[in-house]
Amino acid sequence: MLFFTLMRESVKVALTSLRTDRFRSALSLSGVAVGVFCVVAVMCVVSALERNISRSLTAVGGNLLIVDVYPWEEEISGEELPLWEYLKRPEPSYEDYRFIRNACPAAEDVVFMLRKEGSLRLGTAQMDNVEMIGATDGMGSLMKAPLLAGRHLSPAETGGERNICLIGAETALKLLGTEEAVGRKIQVCGVWLEVVGVFARQGRATASVVDTDCCLLTGYATARRLFPSPSSMLVLSLARGEDMSSLKAQVSTLLRSARRLGPADEDNFALNEVSSLTGALDSLLSTLSRVGLLIGCFSLLIGGFGIANIMFVSVRERTAEIGIQKSLGAKRWVIMLQYVVEGSVISLAGGLVGVAAVTLAGLLMPEMMGMRFLMSVPVALKGLALALCLGLVFSLIPAYTASRLSPVEAING
Repeated sequence: MLFFTLMRESVKVALTSLRTDRFRSALSLSGVAVGVFCVVAVMCVVSALERNISRSLTAVGGNLLIVDVYPWEEEISGEELPLWEYLKRPEPSYEDYRFIRNACPAAEDVVFMLRKEGSLRLGTAQMDNVEMIGATDGMGSLMKAPLLAGRHLSPAETGGERNICLIGAETALKLLGTEEAVGRKIQVCGVWLEVVGVFARQGRATASVVDTDCCLLTGYATARRLFPSPSSMLVLSLARGEDMSSLKAQVSTLLRSARRLGPADEDNFALNEVSSLTGALDSLLSTLSRVGLLIGCFSLLIGGFGIANIMFVSVRERTAEIGIQKSLGAKRWVIMLQYVVEGSVISLAGGLVGVAAVTLAGLLMPEMMGMRFLMSVPVALKGLALALCLGLVFSLIPAYTASRLSPVEAING
Protein backbone atom coordinates (compact mmCIF):
# COMPACT_ATOMS: atom_id res chain seq x y z
CA MET A 1 0.00 0.00 0.00
CA LEU A 2 2.85 2.36 0.87
CA PHE A 3 4.48 1.71 -2.49
CA PHE A 4 1.37 2.61 -4.48
CA THR A 5 0.77 5.70 -2.33
CA LEU A 6 4.32 6.89 -3.05
CA MET A 7 3.86 6.18 -6.75
CA ARG A 8 0.63 8.20 -6.86
CA GLU A 9 2.15 11.15 -4.99
CA SER A 10 5.27 11.09 -7.18
CA VAL A 11 3.15 11.21 -10.33
CA LYS A 12 1.20 14.17 -8.92
CA VAL A 13 4.45 15.99 -8.11
CA ALA A 14 5.79 15.32 -11.63
CA LEU A 15 2.63 16.65 -13.29
CA THR A 16 2.69 19.70 -11.02
CA SER A 17 6.32 20.31 -11.97
CA LEU A 18 5.42 20.17 -15.66
CA ARG A 19 2.62 22.73 -15.22
CA THR A 20 4.63 25.06 -12.95
CA ASP A 21 7.58 25.80 -15.24
CA ARG A 22 6.26 25.17 -18.72
CA PHE A 23 9.24 26.60 -20.58
CA ARG A 24 11.73 24.38 -18.74
CA SER A 25 9.40 21.42 -19.16
CA ALA A 26 9.09 22.07 -22.89
CA LEU A 27 12.86 22.11 -23.29
CA SER A 28 13.17 18.84 -21.35
CA LEU A 29 10.38 17.14 -23.26
CA SER A 30 11.53 18.27 -26.71
CA GLY A 31 14.65 16.08 -26.73
CA VAL A 32 12.72 12.99 -25.73
CA ALA A 33 9.91 13.81 -28.17
CA VAL A 34 12.32 14.23 -31.10
CA GLY A 35 14.13 11.00 -30.26
CA VAL A 36 10.94 8.99 -29.93
CA PHE A 37 9.60 10.62 -33.12
CA CYS A 38 12.67 9.47 -35.10
CA VAL A 39 12.62 5.92 -33.75
CA VAL A 40 8.86 5.43 -34.09
CA ALA A 41 8.79 7.04 -37.56
CA VAL A 42 11.48 4.64 -38.79
CA MET A 43 9.55 1.67 -37.37
CA CYS A 44 6.37 2.87 -39.12
CA VAL A 45 8.14 3.31 -42.46
CA VAL A 46 9.85 -0.09 -42.27
CA SER A 47 6.58 -1.74 -41.24
CA ALA A 48 4.73 -0.13 -44.16
CA LEU A 49 7.42 -1.20 -46.63
CA GLU A 50 7.39 -4.77 -45.30
CA ARG A 51 3.62 -4.95 -45.68
CA ASN A 52 3.86 -3.58 -49.22
CA ILE A 53 6.56 -6.07 -50.22
CA SER A 54 4.65 -8.98 -48.70
CA ARG A 55 1.45 -7.91 -50.45
CA SER A 56 3.14 -7.45 -53.83
CA LEU A 57 4.90 -10.83 -53.67
CA THR A 58 1.62 -12.47 -52.68
CA ALA A 59 -0.09 -10.77 -55.63
CA VAL A 60 2.44 -11.67 -58.34
CA GLY A 61 3.73 -14.82 -56.71
CA GLY A 62 7.33 -15.48 -55.77
CA ASN A 63 7.71 -18.17 -58.45
CA LEU A 64 8.26 -15.90 -61.45
CA LEU A 65 11.37 -15.84 -63.61
CA ILE A 66 12.08 -12.84 -65.83
CA VAL A 67 14.40 -12.98 -68.83
CA ASP A 68 15.90 -9.55 -69.41
CA VAL A 69 19.06 -7.79 -70.50
CA TYR A 70 20.08 -6.48 -67.07
CA PRO A 71 20.64 -8.66 -64.00
CA TRP A 72 18.96 -7.63 -60.77
CA GLU A 73 21.70 -9.27 -58.76
CA GLU A 74 25.40 -9.82 -59.28
CA GLU A 75 26.25 -12.16 -62.14
CA ILE A 76 27.31 -15.72 -61.31
CA SER A 77 30.83 -14.88 -62.43
CA GLY A 78 30.97 -12.30 -59.63
CA GLU A 79 32.07 -9.61 -62.10
CA GLU A 80 29.74 -6.72 -62.80
CA LEU A 81 29.93 -5.80 -66.48
CA PRO A 82 30.12 -2.19 -67.68
CA LEU A 83 26.82 -0.67 -68.75
CA TRP A 84 27.72 -0.69 -72.44
CA GLU A 85 28.24 -4.47 -72.30
CA TYR A 86 24.65 -4.90 -71.14
CA LEU A 87 23.44 -2.48 -73.81
CA LYS A 88 25.04 -4.68 -76.48
CA ARG A 89 22.99 -7.66 -75.39
CA PRO A 90 19.99 -8.55 -77.59
CA GLU A 91 16.62 -8.11 -75.92
CA PRO A 92 14.37 -11.17 -75.65
CA SER A 93 12.60 -11.72 -78.94
CA TYR A 94 9.34 -13.28 -80.04
CA GLU A 95 11.37 -16.16 -81.50
CA ASP A 96 12.95 -16.75 -78.07
CA TYR A 97 9.46 -16.83 -76.59
CA ARG A 98 8.17 -19.41 -79.07
CA PHE A 99 11.27 -21.59 -78.65
CA ILE A 100 11.03 -21.63 -74.84
CA ARG A 101 7.23 -22.01 -74.75
CA ASN A 102 7.42 -25.16 -76.86
CA ALA A 103 10.43 -26.76 -75.13
CA CYS A 104 10.42 -25.83 -71.43
CA PRO A 105 8.40 -28.29 -69.29
CA ALA A 106 9.42 -26.55 -66.02
CA ALA A 107 7.43 -23.44 -67.01
CA GLU A 108 3.68 -23.39 -66.55
CA ASP A 109 3.11 -20.06 -68.38
CA VAL A 110 5.45 -18.20 -70.73
CA VAL A 111 4.55 -14.62 -71.65
CA PHE A 112 6.33 -12.26 -74.03
CA MET A 113 5.94 -8.57 -73.15
CA LEU A 114 6.57 -5.32 -74.98
CA ARG A 115 6.82 -2.30 -72.66
CA LYS A 116 6.76 1.40 -73.31
CA GLU A 117 6.04 4.49 -71.23
CA GLY A 118 3.78 6.87 -73.08
CA SER A 119 0.84 9.24 -73.00
CA LEU A 120 -2.86 8.48 -73.26
CA ARG A 121 -5.35 11.03 -74.58
CA LEU A 122 -9.08 11.53 -74.53
CA GLY A 123 -10.21 14.89 -75.88
CA THR A 124 -8.37 17.55 -73.89
CA ALA A 125 -7.44 15.13 -71.09
CA GLN A 126 -3.98 13.61 -71.20
CA MET A 127 -2.14 11.24 -68.87
CA ASP A 128 1.64 10.98 -69.15
CA ASN A 129 4.14 8.32 -68.05
CA VAL A 130 1.64 5.48 -68.30
CA GLU A 131 3.15 2.01 -68.44
CA MET A 132 1.88 0.57 -71.73
CA ILE A 133 2.23 -3.18 -72.14
CA GLY A 134 1.60 -5.52 -75.02
CA ALA A 135 1.62 -9.19 -74.06
CA THR A 136 0.96 -12.61 -75.47
CA ASP A 137 -1.65 -14.96 -74.05
CA GLY A 138 -1.45 -15.71 -70.31
CA MET A 139 -0.65 -12.25 -69.01
CA GLY A 140 -3.96 -11.99 -67.16
CA SER A 141 -3.38 -15.11 -65.07
CA LEU A 142 0.27 -14.25 -64.57
CA MET A 143 -0.51 -10.83 -63.11
CA LYS A 144 -3.15 -12.27 -60.73
CA ALA A 145 -4.92 -8.91 -60.84
CA PRO A 146 -8.71 -9.01 -60.35
CA LEU A 147 -10.90 -7.00 -62.67
CA LEU A 148 -13.17 -4.21 -61.48
CA ALA A 149 -15.23 -4.47 -64.65
CA GLY A 150 -15.06 -6.06 -68.09
CA ARG A 151 -12.97 -9.03 -69.15
CA HIS A 152 -9.46 -10.19 -70.00
CA LEU A 153 -8.14 -10.48 -73.55
CA SER A 154 -8.74 -13.81 -75.26
CA PRO A 155 -5.87 -15.77 -76.88
CA ALA A 156 -7.14 -14.75 -80.32
CA GLU A 157 -7.18 -11.08 -79.28
CA THR A 158 -3.62 -11.10 -77.88
CA GLY A 159 -2.34 -12.55 -81.14
CA GLY A 160 -4.55 -10.44 -83.39
CA GLU A 161 -4.44 -6.75 -84.03
CA ARG A 162 -7.75 -5.65 -82.57
CA ASN A 163 -7.73 -2.14 -81.14
CA ILE A 164 -8.80 -3.10 -77.61
CA CYS A 165 -7.14 -2.78 -74.21
CA LEU A 166 -7.43 -3.04 -70.44
CA ILE A 167 -6.50 -0.14 -68.18
CA GLY A 168 -5.86 0.38 -64.47
CA ALA A 169 -8.36 1.98 -62.12
CA GLU A 170 -6.10 4.99 -61.56
CA THR A 171 -5.67 5.42 -65.31
CA ALA A 172 -9.43 5.33 -65.83
CA LEU A 173 -10.09 7.79 -63.03
CA LYS A 174 -7.51 10.35 -64.16
CA LEU A 175 -8.26 10.11 -67.85
CA LEU A 176 -12.01 9.51 -67.90
CA GLY A 177 -13.03 10.89 -64.52
CA THR A 178 -14.61 7.57 -63.56
CA GLU A 179 -13.57 3.96 -63.06
CA GLU A 180 -16.53 2.83 -65.20
CA ALA A 181 -14.55 2.88 -68.41
CA VAL A 182 -15.63 -0.29 -70.23
CA GLY A 183 -16.79 0.58 -73.74
CA ARG A 184 -15.01 3.95 -73.79
CA LYS A 185 -12.21 4.72 -76.23
CA ILE A 186 -8.83 6.30 -75.54
CA GLN A 187 -6.11 7.44 -77.90
CA VAL A 188 -2.81 5.56 -77.77
CA CYS A 189 0.02 6.57 -80.10
CA GLY A 190 -2.50 8.22 -82.42
CA VAL A 191 -4.82 5.20 -82.55
CA TRP A 192 -8.14 4.78 -80.71
CA LEU A 193 -8.39 1.69 -78.50
CA GLU A 194 -11.61 0.46 -76.92
CA VAL A 195 -11.47 -0.38 -73.20
CA VAL A 196 -12.76 -3.90 -72.56
CA GLY A 197 -11.65 -4.25 -68.94
CA VAL A 198 -10.53 -2.27 -65.88
CA PHE A 199 -8.16 -3.69 -63.27
CA ALA A 200 -9.32 -3.37 -59.67
CA ARG A 201 -7.33 -0.97 -57.54
CA GLN A 202 -4.43 -2.77 -55.83
CA GLY A 203 -2.14 0.01 -54.62
CA ARG A 204 1.35 0.44 -55.92
CA ALA A 205 3.58 -2.49 -55.08
CA THR A 206 7.31 -2.25 -54.35
CA ALA A 207 8.09 -5.67 -55.81
CA SER A 208 5.86 -6.08 -58.85
CA VAL A 209 6.12 -6.87 -62.54
CA VAL A 210 3.37 -4.41 -63.51
CA ASP A 211 1.70 -1.52 -61.68
CA THR A 212 -1.88 -2.52 -62.45
CA ASP A 213 -3.29 0.71 -61.01
CA CYS A 214 -1.63 2.88 -63.66
CA CYS A 215 -1.16 0.85 -66.81
CA LEU A 216 -2.54 -0.05 -70.22
CA LEU A 217 -2.51 -3.67 -71.40
CA THR A 218 -3.15 -4.68 -74.98
CA GLY A 219 -2.30 -7.64 -77.19
CA TYR A 220 1.23 -8.30 -78.39
CA ALA A 221 0.37 -7.84 -82.08
CA THR A 222 -1.36 -4.51 -81.41
CA ALA A 223 1.54 -3.27 -79.30
CA ARG A 224 4.08 -4.26 -81.95
CA ARG A 225 2.17 -2.11 -84.42
CA LEU A 226 1.63 0.89 -82.12
CA PHE A 227 4.53 1.19 -79.66
CA PRO A 228 7.61 3.02 -81.00
CA SER A 229 10.88 1.29 -79.96
CA PRO A 230 9.53 -0.73 -77.02
CA SER A 231 11.65 -2.78 -74.63
CA SER A 232 10.88 -6.48 -74.25
CA MET A 233 11.10 -9.23 -71.68
CA LEU A 234 10.02 -12.79 -71.07
CA VAL A 235 8.09 -13.75 -67.93
CA LEU A 236 7.81 -17.40 -66.90
CA SER A 237 5.88 -18.95 -64.03
CA LEU A 238 7.09 -22.11 -62.34
CA ALA A 239 5.13 -25.29 -63.01
CA ARG A 240 3.87 -27.36 -60.09
CA GLY A 241 6.36 -29.92 -58.83
CA GLU A 242 9.32 -28.02 -60.29
CA ASP A 243 11.90 -25.87 -58.55
CA MET A 244 13.35 -22.55 -59.64
CA SER A 245 16.87 -23.88 -60.21
CA SER A 246 15.49 -26.44 -62.67
CA LEU A 247 13.53 -23.75 -64.51
CA LYS A 248 16.57 -21.47 -64.73
CA ALA A 249 18.74 -24.31 -66.02
CA GLN A 250 16.23 -25.22 -68.73
CA VAL A 251 15.73 -21.60 -69.82
CA SER A 252 19.47 -20.97 -69.89
CA THR A 253 20.10 -24.06 -72.01
CA LEU A 254 17.28 -23.22 -74.42
CA LEU A 255 18.30 -19.57 -74.84
CA ARG A 256 21.94 -20.47 -75.42
CA SER A 257 20.82 -22.95 -78.05
CA ALA A 258 18.40 -20.50 -79.70
CA ARG A 259 21.06 -17.78 -79.83
CA ARG A 260 23.77 -20.18 -80.99
CA LEU A 261 26.16 -19.48 -78.14
CA GLY A 262 29.24 -21.70 -77.97
CA PRO A 263 30.49 -23.47 -74.82
CA ALA A 264 33.05 -20.74 -74.21
CA ASP A 265 30.64 -17.85 -74.84
CA GLU A 266 29.16 -15.99 -71.89
CA ASP A 267 25.41 -15.63 -71.48
CA ASN A 268 24.02 -12.59 -73.27
CA PHE A 269 20.87 -12.55 -71.14
CA ALA A 270 19.94 -12.30 -67.47
CA LEU A 271 17.62 -14.59 -65.51
CA ASN A 272 16.01 -12.69 -62.64
CA GLU A 273 13.83 -14.18 -59.91
CA VAL A 274 11.11 -11.92 -58.56
CA SER A 275 11.69 -13.42 -55.11
CA SER A 276 15.30 -12.17 -55.24
CA LEU A 277 13.95 -8.64 -54.84
CA THR A 278 13.16 -9.44 -51.23
CA GLY A 279 16.86 -9.85 -50.43
CA ALA A 280 17.77 -6.46 -51.88
CA LEU A 281 14.77 -4.78 -50.28
CA ASP A 282 15.49 -6.43 -46.91
CA SER A 283 19.02 -5.05 -47.09
CA LEU A 284 17.63 -1.59 -47.89
CA LEU A 285 15.18 -1.80 -44.99
CA SER A 286 17.94 -2.93 -42.65
CA THR A 287 20.13 0.03 -43.66
CA LEU A 288 17.21 2.42 -43.29
CA SER A 289 16.45 1.04 -39.84
CA ARG A 290 20.05 1.36 -38.67
CA VAL A 291 20.42 4.94 -39.90
CA GLY A 292 17.07 6.00 -38.45
CA LEU A 293 17.72 4.32 -35.12
CA LEU A 294 21.19 5.88 -34.94
CA ILE A 295 19.71 9.36 -35.42
CA GLY A 296 16.99 8.52 -32.92
CA CYS A 297 19.53 7.31 -30.35
CA PHE A 298 21.47 10.57 -30.55
CA SER A 299 18.24 12.51 -30.08
CA LEU A 300 17.26 10.28 -27.18
CA LEU A 301 20.68 10.77 -25.60
CA ILE A 302 20.18 14.54 -25.72
CA GLY A 303 16.68 14.09 -24.31
CA GLY A 304 18.09 11.91 -21.54
CA PHE A 305 20.54 14.62 -20.54
CA GLY A 306 17.61 17.03 -20.49
CA ILE A 307 15.72 14.73 -18.13
CA ALA A 308 18.77 14.40 -15.89
CA ASN A 309 19.21 18.18 -15.88
CA ILE A 310 15.62 18.93 -14.90
CA MET A 311 15.79 16.30 -12.15
CA PHE A 312 19.00 17.78 -10.72
CA VAL A 313 17.28 21.19 -10.71
CA SER A 314 14.26 19.64 -9.01
CA VAL A 315 16.47 18.07 -6.33
CA ARG A 316 18.20 21.41 -5.78
CA GLU A 317 14.91 23.31 -5.43
CA ARG A 318 13.47 20.76 -2.99
CA THR A 319 16.51 20.17 -0.82
CA ALA A 320 14.75 21.41 2.32
CA GLU A 321 11.75 19.16 1.60
CA ILE A 322 14.09 16.17 1.26
CA GLY A 323 15.73 17.06 4.61
CA ILE A 324 12.35 17.20 6.36
CA GLN A 325 11.33 13.84 4.86
CA LYS A 326 14.55 12.19 6.02
CA SER A 327 14.33 13.72 9.50
CA LEU A 328 10.83 12.21 9.79
CA GLY A 329 12.23 8.77 9.02
CA ALA A 330 11.88 8.47 5.25
CA LYS A 331 14.19 5.76 3.91
CA ARG A 332 16.62 6.27 1.07
CA TRP A 333 14.65 4.03 -1.31
CA VAL A 334 11.54 6.15 -0.71
CA ILE A 335 13.40 9.32 -1.76
CA MET A 336 14.88 7.53 -4.78
CA LEU A 337 11.49 6.17 -5.81
CA GLN A 338 9.95 9.64 -5.76
CA TYR A 339 12.50 11.12 -8.13
CA VAL A 340 12.77 8.08 -10.39
CA VAL A 341 9.00 8.07 -10.87
CA GLU A 342 8.99 11.82 -11.44
CA GLY A 343 11.72 11.57 -14.12
CA SER A 344 9.96 8.62 -15.77
CA VAL A 345 6.66 10.50 -15.91
CA ILE A 346 8.32 13.54 -17.50
CA SER A 347 10.07 11.34 -20.06
CA LEU A 348 6.84 9.43 -20.76
CA ALA A 349 5.12 12.75 -21.45
CA GLY A 350 7.79 13.50 -24.06
CA GLY A 351 7.25 10.04 -25.54
CA LEU A 352 3.52 10.72 -25.83
CA VAL A 353 4.29 13.93 -27.70
CA GLY A 354 6.60 12.06 -30.11
CA VAL A 355 4.08 9.27 -30.76
CA ALA A 356 1.29 11.81 -31.27
CA ALA A 357 3.46 13.72 -33.76
CA VAL A 358 4.13 10.55 -35.81
CA THR A 359 0.43 9.65 -35.74
CA LEU A 360 -0.55 13.11 -36.94
CA ALA A 361 2.11 13.08 -39.66
CA GLY A 362 0.86 9.70 -40.89
CA LEU A 363 -2.72 10.96 -41.09
CA LEU A 364 -1.80 14.18 -42.90
CA MET A 365 0.83 12.75 -45.24
CA PRO A 366 -0.56 11.70 -48.65
CA GLU A 367 -0.24 8.13 -49.85
CA MET A 368 3.17 7.41 -51.36
CA MET A 369 4.04 4.34 -53.46
CA GLY A 370 0.69 2.85 -52.52
CA MET A 371 1.52 2.96 -48.82
CA ARG A 372 0.08 4.80 -45.84
CA PHE A 373 2.49 5.28 -42.94
CA LEU A 374 -0.03 4.78 -40.17
CA MET A 375 0.74 4.22 -36.50
CA SER A 376 0.09 0.76 -35.09
CA VAL A 377 -0.53 -0.05 -31.43
CA PRO A 378 2.61 -2.25 -31.03
CA VAL A 379 4.84 0.47 -32.50
CA ALA A 380 3.26 3.14 -30.26
CA LEU A 381 3.76 0.95 -27.19
CA LYS A 382 7.41 0.36 -28.13
CA GLY A 383 7.96 4.11 -28.42
CA LEU A 384 6.34 4.78 -25.04
CA ALA A 385 8.30 1.94 -23.42
CA LEU A 386 11.52 3.43 -24.83
CA ALA A 387 10.66 6.84 -23.37
CA LEU A 388 9.82 5.27 -20.00
CA CYS A 389 13.12 3.39 -19.88
CA LEU A 390 14.98 6.57 -20.84
CA GLY A 391 13.42 8.49 -17.96
CA LEU A 392 14.14 5.63 -15.58
CA VAL A 393 17.82 5.43 -16.48
CA PHE A 394 18.60 9.16 -16.59
CA SER A 395 16.78 9.95 -13.35
CA LEU A 396 18.68 7.37 -11.32
CA ILE A 397 21.73 9.56 -10.61
CA PRO A 398 19.68 12.62 -9.51
CA ALA A 399 17.50 10.31 -7.38
CA TYR A 400 20.56 8.69 -5.83
CA THR A 401 22.04 12.12 -5.11
CA ALA A 402 18.80 13.17 -3.37
CA SER A 403 18.73 10.00 -1.27
CA ARG A 404 22.31 10.59 -0.05
CA LEU A 405 21.65 14.09 1.31
CA SER A 406 22.20 14.61 5.07
CA PRO A 407 18.95 15.67 6.79
CA VAL A 408 20.61 18.53 8.71
CA GLU A 409 22.51 19.91 5.71
CA ALA A 410 19.45 19.57 3.50
CA ILE A 411 17.18 21.47 5.90
CA ASN A 412 19.77 24.22 6.32
CA GLY A 413 20.00 24.50 2.54
